[in-house]
Amino acid sequence: FAAYKWNISKPSLLADSKDVIDNTTSQKYWLDVQLHRGDYDSHDVERYARAKFLDYTTDNISIYPSATGVMIGIDLAYNLHSAFGN
Repeated sequence: FAAYKWNISKPSLLADSKDVIDNTTSQKYWLDVQLHRGDYDSHDVERYARAKFLDYTTDNISIYPSATGVMIGIDLAYNLHSAFGN
């Protein structure tokens, strides 16, 4: 647990400019960096980061300590990056 509380928003993409931070706070926050090798047909790293975040935070047997955190996706094949989270 953290000594301080962080203000959090609803989950959104890194490049989303419409974040609304209300008075919701959390003492737990995780950070996950996933290196992804995209293929020719699918190199949408934004969709990958969002899908992984939602998969991991809505799973009942998740290893993450809380629902507040961020998933950072880095596509090594196409040199792209994105993040999704609170």
